[in-house]
Amino acid sequence: MFANPLPSPGEPPDMLVHSGPIPYAGLSLQAAEVRYLGQVTFGLEVLGVDPGSPAQRAGLRAPQPKSTVGATGDTASSLLGPVALVVDPLLEKAGQLGRSGDLIVAVDDHRVTTLDEFRGRLMRVEPGEVVYLTVVRQLPHGAYRTLKIPLKLAAPRAGANGSASAAREGLVP
Repeated sequence: MFANPLPSPGEPPDMLVHSGPIPYAGLSLQAAEVRYLGQVTFGLEVLGVDPGSPAQRAGLRAPQPKSTVGATGDTASSLLGPVALVVDPLLEKAGQLGRSGDLIVAVDDHRVTTLDEFRGRLMRVEPGEVVYLTVVRQLPHGAYRTLKIPLKLAAPRAGANGSASAAREGLVP
């Protein structure tokens, strides 16, 4: 059971959290930053999405590593200098250079930059309810886009923090 955090400034006291476990989202998160629209944006990067979880059904994305072709191309580009100008855009277009995970910056229009803030927001809702995540997603060619993604939370799962893989650092139910 988690302690009830105090409401945010300006938030009415009746918005205090429920006393039960945190609803299950199926995410593994880490505090991160990304340069977006010329500014550094802080949030929580999605590191993992549990199979069959509410997060997977909502379409949240974990990082995609570079492929072997992408890593080889990157190495060749760094060794051969100007070749990078031709090779890198082709590898990126083909999706061979990987991509970062989604960056969650808000839950129901409330900024979140730490795991505690994210958990605190989830504690304000019941399983079966929908929260709206504001997410910065990397697109092909390195561009970013802000999306609002509905996430229907599920009942907590067995195990610590409501997840079978709760031992991973930064796991959120």
